[in-house]
Amino acid sequence: MDKAGSALSALARFFRTPLADELARHTTESPAARALELFRATAQSVPAYAEFLREAGFDPGAVQSVDDFARVPVATKETYHRRHALSALCRDGELSACDMLAVSSGSTGE
Repeated sequence: MDKAGSALSALARFFRTPLADELARHTTESPAARALELFRATAQSVPAYAEFLREAGFDPGAVQSVDDFARVPVATKETYHRRHALSALCRDGELSACDMLAVSSGSTGE
């Protein structure tokens, strides 16, 4: 299925799923397990993040529990965002594959 078809399918699923069913799905998922899954997927699929962790000497495989997140290096505008091309900040390094792009000036206003 192409990207547009996938998006339309997801939207249709969203509209036909009763709210109670959707809420129940989220209560059965472990937030900690989902956070770990998202971290691992990001470390593997976002080239800039993988490089950031590698340069910091941090092994993403060392994150086995929520408590381990306290040891993950903090990314800043200087150490992460400004050092990499926009495409490298996207999954698989593909800006054209993004459905949306979110940017923020953060608290500095820059």
